[in-house]
Amino acid sequence: MDAYDRKPPAGLISVTNLSSRVLVPSQIYDEGMEEWGKASGNHIYLVAIGPRVNVVSALKDTDGWRIDTEYYKDGWRPRTVRLPAPAFRSINVSVSDGVLVHLGDDGEERYTAVQLARKALDLARDDSSLQAQSWMKHTIDKFFDYTVVYIGQAYGRDVRKSAVKRLTDGHADLQKALAAVNDHHRNSDIGVVLMDTHVQGRELFGSIGQDGNEELARLAANLMTAPDGPLEDKALLIDAAEAMLIRYIQPKMNEKLREFPLKDRPGLVNPLLAAGITHLGVQIDLTASDVVLHDPIAGTSNSRHRFAVNLSTGERDVAGDSPLAWRM
Repeated sequence: MDAYDRKPPAGLISVTNLSSRVLVPSQIYDEGMEEWGKASGNHIYLVAIGPRVNVVSALKDTDGWRIDTEYYKDGWRPRTVRLPAPAFRSINVSVSDGVLVHLGDDGEERYTAVQLARKALDLARDDSSLQAQSWMKHTIDKFFDYTVVYIGQAYGRDVRKSAVKRLTDGHADLQKALAAVNDHHRNSDIGVVLMDTHVQGRELFGSIGQDGNEELARLAANLMTAPDGPLEDKALLIDAAEAMLIRYIQPKMNEKLREFPLKDRPGLVNPLLAAGITHLGVQIDLTASDVVLHDPIAGTSNSRHRFAVNLSTGERDVAGDSPLAWRM
């Protein structure tokens, strides 16, 4: 191998999420949600648009509840959701304005078709049969195929907030998205995805050459002694996740960070470069939330997304074939 074949050392640090949750907008106001958000470390939020899903009818039979719904995808399409008999404490159930209304001892409770489908998905997860798994996959693909329109974070420099608190404090962009859907997207609904952030790991690439030993040794020592690098700082970690998600998804309502790392957040990029980190990667996994996000690059929808960017040039790199490797 001659000098022209050697590649200078390149260090990648990647960010991932370990948990996520998807809510309909009214759920962010539920009692205990703010405390849950803080405990879960959900500081990243995605505002997304998905298909509208309505409850058409609800019937109790010998197998429990049969709930007929309709979802919009190039026209209204039917889909049935099954729930066990104890799902509602009484049989006083009706349908009004596309939602299920349950009258019980505690008064009226209203459930959207999305909430009912999520109850059914939680039950189906424990069923290993091919029928149950097939129903899960198709329901997620039909009901919860979201396009992200805004990405934000709620980790203040002075006051620590959860994403729930940020959204319930009169979030202007959330209200703008809700108004736009209500006025101009009558067959769509809003979903809110909440996520935490963690350092997934660091990787070192390059070929050892005579002139590169010292630099490679420095980077290797840094990787061993400071595995999280500058992202040990929670604020920088959340900044990194937000910036990379906006860079990748390019939500139409985000004005800043669409050209990251060449523009915006030098306070994030410079410490990474100084630590020998040349590439920043992000992996998001929403399988636990039963949701798929539209990939604007591939033109498909998936529950997992991975990509990395060169912090000096802004060039995007795609993931390699092995589970944890990146092809630089």
